[in-house]
Amino acid sequence: ASCAQGRRASQTAPRPDSRSLCHTRGMIAAVFVGYGTLVLAEAIYQYISSRNRNALLSGIASGAVLVAAAVMTMKEVALGPSVGLGATLAMTGVFASRFSKTKVFIPTGLMFMASVMTLALLFPLLRR
Repeated sequence: ASCAQGRRASQTAPRPDSRSLCHTRGMIAAVFVGYGTLVLAEAIYQYISSRNRNALLSGIASGAVLVAAAVMTMKEVALGPSVGLGATLAMTGVFASRFSKTKVFIPTGLMFMASVMTLALLFPLLRR
């Protein structure tokens, strides 16, 4: 059963209603897609400004993992939110490391702030 089909609450254990769960999954997926798009945009910016092909490839891969996590979340694959959270945590570490080395706010510091804000959005959603 999917969000579109709806679900009946279990008779044995009280569960949040299915519309609430579907809404939460949708919000989590939207956060992953939004953050993945930002990561991809940052990679393209880095490639254009410094011709760093490795940054472009890693940004494409990271963005793809985040979009895949969003799709898995919407398809109710249990691993989806964990994959997205792991990728977000990893990217937060990458941007924190880069920012501490370069002290350049655009784009690295900005992406670090976006990563922290993404985590701040995700944690309450994932606790539901």
